Amino acid sequence: MSNFKKAILGLEIFSIGTHTDSGGETNTFTRDDVDYMVNKFANGYPEFVPIKLGHTSDEFNRQVAAELGLPAASLNGENGEGLDGVAALGQVVNLYTEGDKLVADLKVPDEMVKLFQEDYFRDVSCELSVDNQDRWILDGLAMLGAERPAVGDLAGIAAAAVHKKRTASVVRSFSQALPKKVNMSEQDQSKIDKILGLVSGDKISFSELESAGLKFENEADKGAVKDAVRELQERSSMLDEVVGLLQQAIELTSTAAEEGDEIVEDDVASEPAVAAKALVGRLTTVMSSDKNFKQGADFKAAVASAVKESTKELIAQVATLTGDTTVAKYRVETEKLVGMEGTPQELAEQLADLEGKAGKETATAMLSSWKQVSTFAVESGQFKAVGEGEGQGEGVNSEPSDLEKEASEFKAANPSFSESQALSAVRLRRMRSVREVK
Repeated sequence: MSNFKKAILGLEIFSIGTHTDSGGETNTFTRDDVDYMVNKFANGYPEFVPIKLGHTSDEFNRQVAAELGLPAASLNGENGEGLDGVAALGQVVNLYTEGDKLVADLKVPDEMVKLFQEDYFRDVSCELSVDNQDRWILDGLAMLGAERPAVGDLAGIAAAAVHKKRTASVVRSFSQALPKKVNMSEQDQSKIDKILGLVSGDKISFSELESAGLKFENEADKGAVKDAVRELQERSSMLDEVVGLLQQAIELTSTAAEEGDEIVEDDVASEPAVAAKALVGRLTTVMSSDKNFKQGADFKAAVASAVKESTKELIAQVATLTGDTTVAKYRVETEKLVGMEGTPQELAEQLADLEGKAGKETATAMLSSWKQVSTFAVESGQFKAVGEGEGQGEGVNSEPSDLEKEASEFKAANPSFSESQALSAVRLRRMRSVREVK
């Protein structure tokens, strides 16, 4: 048993609520308890959560051992070492919540697949122990033959894994019944694989599907298949387009970052790009998982939900990245303006917003009019161009000394104004005067 290629995804193993364990003790588990188990698992604690055989009949143990090619004693712990479930039949590889349910993804060896398909396991027992914080953690999963479950409101099976020896531990076991499985022959599975391969291609014909083993009773069947295939292909095309847009945004942002701080700050370019690249990888993984559609309707629904949410995140990320790039582009121009109401950053953001709502041509026209006002302000002698005069910081507008005099006069006439308020009022009055003259 060294080959663990079979995945079981989305196995509901526990739920929020009040449950009685196999020893007759009753406990109430809250959302916080379940979230704590998930967080501890995500941080590698416990490092290994095995799937093992629970306490079932000797005959059941012998049957499972025969299928797996193991001594029966290695499954039930009767090997003189006092271990509970010595041979692990797989491993929990992911733990998360869906609503009020605690859900696990597993991996099992090839030999375990037949046992699941032939309904060897009727229940699954979620084994919990208490950590050094006196909080519940997942300690293991035990597959049971015919024991009464302690948690009866859970749904289906699906997962991924590894196995090795498990040391003894004190655990509380809460069990639940597994749903009936649909047996599928290797021949049927091969047909499904072939059909999925055709669906994922650019073109598909009903003759190809029929030759692959898909039978059509009437035109209604063909119509249903055609709709399903079209939906899959449209979804794939949409995702390709989203990924393309995102990659383009990453390239634009990275280029802007390389051209210098006057275009875009490093912290604006690098962090969104990193986040966007991670989303590209996430979506690529979802897209490449079409081969796993054969695992059932629940899995298809899960993939569809993940695709929908990922696409929303990607579109939002594209908007953010392109917006940052557009603002950076206009910031280069607004840094040169004088006599304007607002900082260079605020003006650049206004232009970027205008471009998004009314188009690039409109934003460019607005920038051109601002440049004309700025030029007139400099030529009239009321303002100096950026970079002129002594003691100016880089990119800082230098006002003439008579501005302070005018502000002082304004404050004298309006004693309720502070010096900074008076200065702002005079600047605003001058700017309006410049625009009216123009």
